[in-house]
Amino acid sequence: MKLSKFPYLVQKEILDNMKYSDLFLLSFVSKNIKKVIKLSQTTRFRNIDRIVFDMKNTEHPMISIVFGSSVYFIIISSTISEKLKNDYFQLNVSGKLINFEYVSWHCPALAFDPCDRESVFTSIYNYLLDFFGDTIEYEWITTDHRFFVPRVRNLSLILEFWTTGTDEEIMERFENIISLSPIMKHVKTSNWRPAGTINPESKYYQAESISICQNNLTIPINLGRFQGRQAFLRCRTCRISDLSEFLKRWKSGEGFQRLEYAKIIINHPDVPLNGILNEIGVNYIDATKTPPTHTLPKVTMNLLKYPYLVQKEILENMTYSELFLLSFVSKNMKNIIKSSQTKRFNSIPRIVYVYDRIQEGRVYIPTKPRIRYINGRTRTARMAELIIETVERQEDAKHDYFQLNVAGKLIDFEIRKDFFQDYCPVASFLSIDKESVMESIHNYFLDFIGDSVDYHWIAEDCKLSISQLQNLSTCLSVLHIDNGLDDMKNLEAIFSSSPALKQIENGVKPLEEPFSPESKFSQAESLKLKLNEKTLLAVLQHFQGRQACLKCSSSFEIRALTNFVNRWKSGEAFQKLEYLKVELPFGTEFEGIPEILNSIGVKQIDETQTPLEHCLHRVCIPLSYGSRCPTRFPMIAFNQCDKQSIFESIHNYLLDFFGDTIEYEWIITDFQFFVPRVQHLSLVLNFRNTGTDEENIERLENIISLSPIMKHVQTTYWRPPGTLKPESKLYQAESISIVQDVPTILVNLGCFQGKQASFRCHSCRIFDLIEFVNRWKSGEAFQNLEHLEIILNHTDFPLNGVLNAIGVKYIDLVKTPPTHTLPKVYFESGHKPNTDPINSHTYVEKETDNRVASMSIEGTTFSFGVWNKTEEEFLALVK
Repeated sequence: MKLSKFPYLVQKEILDNMKYSDLFLLSFVSKNIKKVIKLSQTTRFRNIDRIVFDMKNTEHPMISIVFGSSVYFIIISSTISEKLKNDYFQLNVSGKLINFEYVSWHCPALAFDPCDRESVFTSIYNYLLDFFGDTIEYEWITTDHRFFVPRVRNLSLILEFWTTGTDEEIMERFENIISLSPIMKHVKTSNWRPAGTINPESKYYQAESISICQNNLTIPINLGRFQGRQAFLRCRTCRISDLSEFLKRWKSGEGFQRLEYAKIIINHPDVPLNGILNEIGVNYIDATKTPPTHTLPKVTMNLLKYPYLVQKEILENMTYSELFLLSFVSKNMKNIIKSSQTKRFNSIPRIVYVYDRIQEGRVYIPTKPRIRYINGRTRTARMAELIIETVERQEDAKHDYFQLNVAGKLIDFEIRKDFFQDYCPVASFLSIDKESVMESIHNYFLDFIGDSVDYHWIAEDCKLSISQLQNLSTCLSVLHIDNGLDDMKNLEAIFSSSPALKQIENGVKPLEEPFSPESKFSQAESLKLKLNEKTLLAVLQHFQGRQACLKCSSSFEIRALTNFVNRWKSGEAFQKLEYLKVELPFGTEFEGIPEILNSIGVKQIDETQTPLEHCLHRVCIPLSYGSRCPTRFPMIAFNQCDKQSIFESIHNYLLDFFGDTIEYEWIITDFQFFVPRVQHLSLVLNFRNTGTDEENIERLENIISLSPIMKHVQTTYWRPPGTLKPESKLYQAESISIVQDVPTILVNLGCFQGKQASFRCHSCRIFDLIEFVNRWKSGEAFQNLEHLEIILNHTDFPLNGVLNAIGVKYIDLVKTPPTHTLPKVYFESGHKPNTDPINSHTYVEKETDNRVASMSIEGTTFSFGVWNKTEEEFLALVK
């Protein structure tokens, strides 16, 4: 493939999906390719947290990219091996020819003579600096034993210093290393012994972070002139006067102006630390109150030091929940987020609060809906991006909660992996605090995101309380209204207390009794209701909102619609109305439509002209609802006799338009079987059993023989006991899924040449499973098989008897086996895209190529997953 011949957007899409190590290698193809990569990956490169040169491993130093909690290796390195010398290839890296090879780490490995170490790493660093840019932080992690740092710009040092030798030797070596170092990001020492001879001008004190484990009283020596941000000290003992001096110098402003955090751990239990408090004059918070929690990230990336445009780019790529949490770092950070994300925040359609019957809630932002085509209908799946979740707890907070000051109120939070997204902040509170907590959260959002956004509270039960907050609209969705006095009173109370009713909706049972004309029910912006004739007429009489979708459980007098239209035309009522839809029960039609049209004086548009289409945004769309999508798409019409030629023409057009690199699937049942005879088309067949066993077999064989590439075959309630021909194309299908009534595993699986198979049957013969495994082990059959699952409906089948008969091998039970899973060849919409994970301590080995397969027997389910690895490679994955 010649990348440069494609349009820029295609190039960008290809490069977006390549690993960093692949991009690094590709950049050496030509200067033009390197420019294309840098231009197309600008945003991706800017989002890199840091590039790390980890030189602690003296055998194989590594260069990696760190993004969040993920690490991506770019290069590993080693000294040149004479045995492999001829396998190297050379690349011109910043003017120096360097030897590389490609190893099993799936990233390039550079090889060099030890005498060339400095020039090699200097060239590598300069190349990465030019390729990825200088807005990224570059870290060099090393120890003093193999100390070497290239003399280059924009490089931060992380030093692990080991104290060996006499005190004088240690201090001399330490000072020499420090003086030769670039920016000191972090210094770590273990078993520090020297009593205190570090020069006051030492660059050591300029390190952003220090971590020291020491044996003696050296706190003032190691911390006294510290100019950095974070310090971690562990010592055997210390003098109280040293700690008091440290705190007083910070209080007076004499020292430690940049200090954010210091932690000193004293191993000796008899040091009276409490004596410090009285000496330095501490202030106290009322013991009955909960103090705020101080925490901050360890030194990684200082967002504030970057230019505004870089800050903005970083923040643009963060989720709303991440921005919410980041806004608590400082007032300055909160202001930066608000100013840089103004356009993004202004584009938010609404912020929605949902509270359910189990005292859990969500605060989310509706996003663009995802459109799916299911069973001949276009459906819209409502999507959302969570900001936070809320949960009522029954007891005081656990220790793993952290506190945030949200609009003046301390609220407990935890980070939880949610169904909708990973790592969502969860606010936790006692039931009695619900009102004040929700008020604080809402006020925080009003200040943070702004009051120009619509805030909706969706209540799913008329018995649930609704927070009374400024700028908050209520959307009430009630599945069941019993039409009893209590329900009607609850609803009236909600209507009267709600500042703004956005939408009222009922679900199952029609509303049977109307509310009073003075009720705020009529002032709701939107109604979506099931009604009877009585309540429908009341709504049409008194509604003052914008949109109404009304379903009547019975027919009604048509004059009600006539009166409605005439009152709107005259300007007497419905001044805010944008949309009205009235539906009758299925099978019922409006009568006297011509008379209605004449009585209200409609006007006609010339039939030869195209009328305008009326469409507008709904007032409120609850997240849980899907709806028919009004999007129009073309529909083809043809005579039955033209079916073959029509679909061949459409397929050929799409093949030319979208290209032949895409997979084209034809999904069909045997009842309406027809497959156009075209190239590049895979068949997904759902075969149903009807008729006698002989008829089923004959019909299946006829269909199979006429089919193109068989991607997936699915049968239900398969009955024939076993008359498929060994040459049948069924066995060539990539994937089969069979529900069967009889023990026919060998018949349906015996000659299978595909990749994935799933069976569900009443029972099976134990020797059939044994024969299957033994044929795979011997290499006699199932060479392409990747995954097999057999589910038995009969609970008394002794599946464990299979293990002893086939000679399985075992992984130590104290160890964690690797998990086998892979993408399914075919999966229906709404189903899992991957095979069920197999996490088993039992496996078998193939005799011909030493590949292994994980085997799992859980209850009545037999799972078999083939690894593309030898036994040695497989066992290397065991933890």
